Parts: sequence; C-alpha cells; structure tokens
Amino acid sequence: MALHFNVHVDASDATCLGYLARYVNDAEAELSETRSDDTKTRGDVAEGSKKNNAAFAKDPERRLARLRTTRAVAEGEELTATYGAQYWRLRAAKASTDG
Repeated sequence: MALHFNVHVDASDATCLGYLARYVNDAEAELSETRSDDTKTRGDVAEGSKKNNAAFAKDPERRLARLRTTRAVAEGEELTATYGAQYWRLRAAKASTDG
C-alpha cells in the first residue's frame, strides 16, 4: 500500500505477518481483471457488483494505516477495502511483463 511517495507498506513482508489488516481483500478486484480495455479504472463499481465495506485511513508520517468500516458489517462478513487504481495498474503492468 502506498502511503506517500516512497513510503509503502508491504503485507508480504515478514515483519508485517502479525497485522490482521493484511488479510483485507479488494471486493472490486474482478472489475479491472475482466475488462480488456482501459475505460474502467479501479474504484468504479459495476451495477450489482460487491462493494467494499471498509477503507484504509492512511498516516504517512507514522508509516501506518488503520482500517475503518464504511457501513455496518455483519458478524463473519469479510472485510474489504479498495487497493486503489495505481495498485491495479502496476499489477497489470507486472503481469504483462511476466507473461
């Protein structure tokens, strides 16, 4: 997660293994992965698709982010928050060079 220019949190880093927020997914992830054009960017939610129920409140100076729910969440419901458009663009670019 980018907190600020050149300040990132990497959930795969072994020093972050105890942080539960690393398990938060992006419910809208399939939107960009199913589009073959660039007309839909991350954060756009297709009608009927699952919407995220939480958001990261970023604090770049302290190099941390807190997870806050954006609506009531039912017991046992998965917490989801947007990763941001830049994350998905970089992931797509990496996949195209790895492929």
